[in-house]
Formats: sequence, structure tokens, C-alpha cells
Amino acid sequence: MINGVEKKSGLITVPFFQTFRVFIFISLLVFFLFGCDSKTFHGYRPMDPWAFRSVLDKKPRMLTLALDSNLFLSYDLARCTVYKAWKGGVTLEGAPYTDKKNVQPTSWGKSYFTDSLGRFQWVVRVAGKEIFPKAISKGYSFERNQITLLYELVFSGDTILVNERPEFVRSENGKPGLERVFKISNVPDGMVISLKSSDSTFTLNDNETVVRHYYQPLPSSRPPKLEAEYDHRGRYFIEKSDCLTCHELDKKTVGPSFIEIAARYPSEKTAVQYLIRKVRDGGTGAWGNIAMNPHPNLAENEIKTMVDYILALRPSTDSSDGQLQQTKVEEKQNLKPGFGAPLESLHPSYVVSTLHNKNFKPRVGGLAFLPDGRLLVTTWDTSGSVYALSNVETGDSSKIVVKRIASGLAEPLGIEVVDGEIYVLQKQELTHLVDNDGDDVTDVYESVCNSWGVTADFHEFAFGLVYKDGYFYATLSMAM
Repeated sequence: MINGVEKKSGLITVPFFQTFRVFIFISLLVFFLFGCDSKTFHGYRPMDPWAFRSVLDKKPRMLTLALDSNLFLSYDLARCTVYKAWKGGVTLEGAPYTDKKNVQPTSWGKSYFTDSLGRFQWVVRVAGKEIFPKAISKGYSFERNQITLLYELVFSGDTILVNERPEFVRSENGKPGLERVFKISNVPDGMVISLKSSDSTFTLNDNETVVRHYYQPLPSSRPPKLEAEYDHRGRYFIEKSDCLTCHELDKKTVGPSFIEIAARYPSEKTAVQYLIRKVRDGGTGAWGNIAMNPHPNLAENEIKTMVDYILALRPSTDSSDGQLQQTKVEEKQNLKPGFGAPLESLHPSYVVSTLHNKNFKPRVGGLAFLPDGRLLVTTWDTSGSVYALSNVETGDSSKIVVKRIASGLAEPLGIEVVDGEIYVLQKQELTHLVDNDGDDVTDVYESVCNSWGVTADFHEFAFGLVYKDGYFYATLSMAM
């Protein structure tokens, strides 16, 4: 026995625990030498999808990247520049996320850098003169779990191509940082490309330029409590539900305004209990033949808080003064299809098939078929996805195979397939989905058109995509 190693008949026998350690070491060595692609990013992305389009902080055309729990990065694609780098996250509030109106996603947390005034801009220097080109986002691509943004700088008949790959890095002493790798092409001789602000400039090399910024570590923070934004918890619960789809505060839309409701019902206990049942069970008749959806998932204390808020809006003036007239109560009518009631009949030309199941219940924004018969479905939700459904022709939802082929889109409410290629209409862009490696997952989100005027208003949907004779047609709604 020599140092724990036993020698027998010229052979060296190693105890089991030492053999196991040697095996683990060799296995790890083989993995790093042969199984690890050094060009692939193996870090942790804190969200899925970790790259997504949306309105952000009242800016309409934004791309947010959750590169690391220590670094969120947002680009203003209307300018093709970085808007903000921060530690925190994004409050995904608004119609497609939480059914709330009049709000949009906002960033939260501590900021490393913010260019809210748009100080940085692209500059081309030629013959001693500075030219400010038009920067156009051409989309972005994914490779090895990293993203590359694609820009065009257009001026005087010339078009310069710029690729930018951002990534989270750390310095030798552990400081969080942002690495930006730029590649430029199609640059005429004698031209110099830079990103410039009032107090700094960095110039891009002809081939590849690597720019790193390191920041002082920031403390962790938590997302804001949404209830704190409202002066009454009832208002919070109302916006959290779907009430504002049919009701407004002070004017009649699909249903009566909250002020009209408050004027009709006195704030006594019997009225409160009646309204609680009305909100929970739904129905029709009280304000005409438009049915009110039931809300069985709302807790009674939440509904009571909502009713208390509405009744608190009761005007002090009496309706006999002519300022508010009560609507005549009409007789109760049966529910009609479209308001939660079952379908009464179907034209014989149609066949109804159920395509969703317990694991797949999409909020459908658009539908289209691929040439191979698969059905494409876009979703109006947090992930902003496109799914490909196989076996839909069977009519058996248990046989349908669902695969997500794209995500991170901003309210995709239109989709078309042209010559086998997929085009999706987002809130503020027409996008071509490109699969380069044949795995049915989008590698390139190519911007086809993003030139129409937009604001951050939540009403500005784009929907109803149609293709005919070489042209795409879309419907754009306007802010009210």
C-alpha cells in the first residue's frame, strides 16, 4: 500500500472514489474539447422570449433584449440606436398582456445608461464633411443563441450595411458590462462611419469593431406594485379584468358608462349585492339586449371593491335636471351566439373542428395555411408567437402537433403565406420570417416595411394582412 494506491502483481489498482474522479475529469475534458462550440453563447437568458418587440416607455418601435438578469437592453428601431441599458425588467402591461387599456409596457429597475433624448445618431464623414444618413432597421437574426441587429444607413444614393451583435459580459474584476460587435459593409472608399453624441464618438473599423462598456454593479430591485398606481383598488381590479372592453368612465360604448351605472343604482346594500351578482353571472336586459359576459373567476371581494368604486362615481346632480337620463330597462332576452352561448346552427357548407386542447389555448390573432397543409396561428399575448399545427385535417385535437416557430412579436394580428414564405403583420411592422437551417424555427426576422407613422397609443393595431398581385394590404387603426 503506497499513498492509498494498492499494488498487486505488477498492476496498479485505484480505489473506486479515485476512479470516479478520474472518469469525471476525463469526461469534462472530452466535453470541452469536442462537445462545446466555442462560438455558441451558453449563458442564461432570464426570459422566454428573451428578445421581443413592443411599445416601451411610450416609445413605439422598440426591441428589448433580456441578455442577463444583470442586463436588459432596449433598442429604438426607429433610430437604430440603444435607448437604455438597465438592471431590472419590463412590466408587460396593456391590452395583449393583461387586457388593460390606456397602458403599455414600461421598464423598471436601475439604469446603467439611458438615451431618452436620442442624443446618439449615426454619422458618415466624407471629404471632411459630416452627413447624417437615414437609419433603417432591416430586422434581426439569431445564431447560436445570440442576436444580430441589421441596419441600413441610406444617403445620397448610397446604402451602407451595419450588423450589430450585443452581449452581456463581465470585466476581470467582475463588473457587469455590455459588448457590442459591429460589422460594416458596402462602404465607399474614403467614408468613415461613426456613432456620435454630444459628448462621445466611436468610429467603426472597416471589418469588425468591438466596443465594451463596464458599469458599476447595481443593487437588485423589484417590479412596482401595480395597485399602487391607482387611487382606488376597485379601479385596479377593473383594469385587471375585461370591463374596459365594453365600458368607459364617462361615455357609453358597447355598454353604459360607469357614471351612468352609478347614477342608476343607489349605494345601498341591496344594490351592491345585485351588482355583484350581475358582474359575476353576466346576462342581458338591464341596459338593452347587449349581453354582459360572466366573470366566474373574479373573487367576490374583488367584485365588491369594483362595485364600490363605480358607485362612488355617482354624480351629485339629480337625473331629473336633465343632465343624466336613465336608460329604459328592456325585457330580458336569451343569449345570442358570440356572448358565451353555444352555436345554434351551422351552414351545411361548413364543418367545425376543435383545434385547441388543455395545453394549447391560443389567443388567435391570425390564421394561414402552409403549402404542406399545416396551419399557422399567431397569438395576441405576452409571447407574441407563431405556431405551426400539424394534423389539423383530422379534426381530432388529440392528434394535433403544435410547434412554436417564432416569438417575441408585437401584437401579430395578420399573417400570409406567399410562395411558401411566411409574412407576419406586427403592430408596427410587416415582417418576413426566414428559416435558414430547415428546423422550422425562425432564424431571421426580416423587416419588409416599417415606414408608416405610429405613436405609443394602444389603439394603433395593424391587422387584416392580405397579399394580391405583388402587393401586401393591411388595415391600420388610429389613436382615438
